[in-house]
Amino acid sequence: MSTFGIRVAFILPFYLLIAFLTPTAVFAQNIHEDTKVLTRAFYTNDANLFYETVAKYTIGYGSAADKELIKQELAETGNRVLLQYSNLLDMRIEQRAQAQQSFAFDEVNDGKNPEDKSLADEPIPVDEYFVNPQMVADGLSKFIVSRVKEEVIVTFFDRLQRDFEKWEELPVLFPNTNDYISVLDDQSVGLMLEVLRDAFKKDLNQIPTRVPRLAAIPKYKKAINSQPRLKTTLATASMMMYLIENRDNPSEIIDRVSKLSYVNSDDRDKLGRSLNILAFVSNSLMMPPGSEKEWLSKDELKRLESTPSAPMLFMGLAFQRYGKSVKDFEVDTRFLPQNKQAVRGGSSAGKKGATSLGALMSSYELEYNTRSLAPRADSIAYAPYHLFKPYYHRFLGLGDKIGEQALKMKRQRSRGYTIDPRDVRQYVDLVINLFEYALVDKTFGSPNGEQAPTFLKVAPALLEMRSAIKEKRYGSAIVYLNLMLAHSVSESWEGGAEKEILKYGLFIANVANAESSDEVHAAIEAAALPSGSSSIKRRSDLNISINTYAGPFIANEVMLNRAASEQNAFSAGLMAPLGIAVSKGGRWGAVSLYTTLIDVGALVSFRFNDSDAEMLPEFKLQNIVSPGVHLIYGIPNLPISVGGGLQFGPQLREVTIDNATITSSAYRSSIFVAVDIPLFNIYTKPN
Repeated sequence: MSTFGIRVAFILPFYLLIAFLTPTAVFAQNIHEDTKVLTRAFYTNDANLFYETVAKYTIGYGSAADKELIKQELAETGNRVLLQYSNLLDMRIEQRAQAQQSFAFDEVNDGKNPEDKSLADEPIPVDEYFVNPQMVADGLSKFIVSRVKEEVIVTFFDRLQRDFEKWEELPVLFPNTNDYISVLDDQSVGLMLEVLRDAFKKDLNQIPTRVPRLAAIPKYKKAINSQPRLKTTLATASMMMYLIENRDNPSEIIDRVSKLSYVNSDDRDKLGRSLNILAFVSNSLMMPPGSEKEWLSKDELKRLESTPSAPMLFMGLAFQRYGKSVKDFEVDTRFLPQNKQAVRGGSSAGKKGATSLGALMSSYELEYNTRSLAPRADSIAYAPYHLFKPYYHRFLGLGDKIGEQALKMKRQRSRGYTIDPRDVRQYVDLVINLFEYALVDKTFGSPNGEQAPTFLKVAPALLEMRSAIKEKRYGSAIVYLNLMLAHSVSESWEGGAEKEILKYGLFIANVANAESSDEVHAAIEAAALPSGSSSIKRRSDLNISINTYAGPFIANEVMLNRAASEQNAFSAGLMAPLGIAVSKGGRWGAVSLYTTLIDVGALVSFRFNDSDAEMLPEFKLQNIVSPGVHLIYGIPNLPISVGGGLQFGPQLREVTIDNATITSSAYRSSIFVAVDIPLFNIYTKPN
C-alpha cells in the first residue's frame, strides 16, 4: 500500500459520514425562504403575511392583528431593521387604504414584475514435594524468579493506582483502565492482566472522544481562559469528534462547538467571537429541512442581493433569530466599503470606528421616498449587510464545495460503488477549512492571535492520531496525543500531566500490542517501578519476616582448603539467599538485620536465563547452605535495597543444563543491590 493509502486508510470506517448527506436537523425557520416571503409581502402590502412571518421570529405566532406585540418585541431586542420596515408598511397601507390599491412593485423595480424569478420558488437539488536437594533448591529458585517478576508487577500497579488518583487527566483519558485498577490488590494483578489488556485496547481506541472531556476537569476550567491555546485545542478536539465519531452535519458541528460552555466563558475571548459569528452565519444561510444541501448556494445569495430590500430584511430576520449570541461583539466599521461607513450609534468600545453589532443594528435608519414610501437603496440602508457580505460569500464558496463533495460520495454509495478514501479525506479537509476561515477572517476572526496557528497544528495531529489508532500503532497515537497537549499550554503552566500521560500511555500501548506474557512483563519492567509488598518494612516500626533478596553482588572471598597465597579472590555474581529479616522502617526507608540460611543465587541466575529447562545436574543440599549476617537499607518508595555483610558462600557457583560447578567452601564479605522480596511476615508492629 502506498504511503498515501496508509495515511488515509483510517478514513474507511467513516463511510457512515455519508449520513452527513441527509440533513436531519429540523429548524423552526428558514431565513432564506422567509426572506423571500417577507420581501414579497412588503412590496405587495400583504400585512397579514408580513406580520405572520415576522411573528415566527418574535412572539412565535400571529398576524397583522398582533402587530403591536410584534413591534414591542422587535423594539426590546433592538431590531430597528424589521421595526422600521413594519412601520413603513403600516404607513403605506394607511395612506392607500381609501384608494384600495396595492403598491406597484414595478414603480420601484423599473417595470420588473413583482414575482421576480430571483425570489421565485425554485426546485432544490435533490460509521510431588521435597524429594531431593535439587528439587528443593530448584523449586526455591523458581519461586524467587517468579516473585521477582510478581513484585515488579505489584509494585508497578501500586504506583499506577496512586498516580491515577493524583492526576485527574488519567481517569478521563483512560476510564476503563481506571475502573479495573481501582479494585486491584496484590493477589489479583497477575490474574487480571488479560482483562486489563482488553481495557487498555478499549481506552486507546476511544482516546479521540476522551480528549474533549478534559475541559470538565476543575483545573482546566480554571486555567482555560488564561491558556488560549488550550481552549483552542479542546474546541478543535470537540469539532473533530462531532465530525468523525458522531458523524454530525457540518452545520450541526458549527452550532455545537459555538455553544460549548468554555468557548463562551469569556466575552473578550477571540475564539468565542469567531465561532459564534461562524454559527450565526451558518444558521442564517441554512436551507429548508429535507434539502440535499445544508446551505443556499452563492448564486442564490446573489439573486437575493439583487432584490430591493431583501438583504436588510434577511439581516433583520437573522439578527432576530440568532443575534443574541453575537449582538455584543465589537465590529470595526472601517471594514465596511468607504461609502458604507456612515453608521449611527457611536463608538461602544471607545475606539475610533468601533461599535457593536447590536449597536449597528439598533442605529439603523430606513430612508424612503416620502411620496411613494419606497425604501431607498442607499449606503445607510445596506450598511449592516455589507459588513457581513464578504463573509457570506466566502462561507458559501466553501459550503458549495462541501455540498458537491458530499453529493458525489452519496451518489457513489447509492450506485453500489466503493467510496474512495481520498474523497472522504477531501470532505473532512473542506470542513476543517471552513473553521480555519472563521479564525483568520480579518473582520470577525483573529488572524493575528494564537487560535489559527494552534488549530492548524492540532487538527492534523488529531487526524494522524486516529490513523495510528486505526492501524493499531498505539505508541504513535500516544506520542501524537502528548505532543498536542504539550503544545496547548504555555511553559509557565505547571498544572498538566503531560509526562504521566506519556509514561502510562506508552505502557498501556505496549501492553495492548504485546503478543505474549513475556512481552507484557517486558512492558511493565520498562515502566517506572513503585513500592510493593516490600513497602511493609517502610511502614512498620518493627517487622520480622522470612525474606529473600535477589540481585547482583561483588565480594572478596577467602577460600578454605587452599594455600594461604591462593585464599583471597575477587568474586561477583547473583545472590538469592533465604533467611530472616528484622526490620525497622520510617519515611526515610527501612533498616534490616538479615541472617541467611541458604543461597540459591546460581540457580536463580540459571532460571532467569532459561526458565523452561526441566532437568538439572545433580548437587547436594550442603552445596547451597550459606549462613551469614547482613545490614541492609531499603530505599523509600522502591522495592530496591542495598546492603553488605559477611556470609559463608555457597559451594554451588554456576549451573548449566549439563553441569553444576561446585567449589570449595569460602567466606565472603560482600556488598549488593537487590530486589526486596518478603515471603511471609512473622510479626509486624505498625509505625
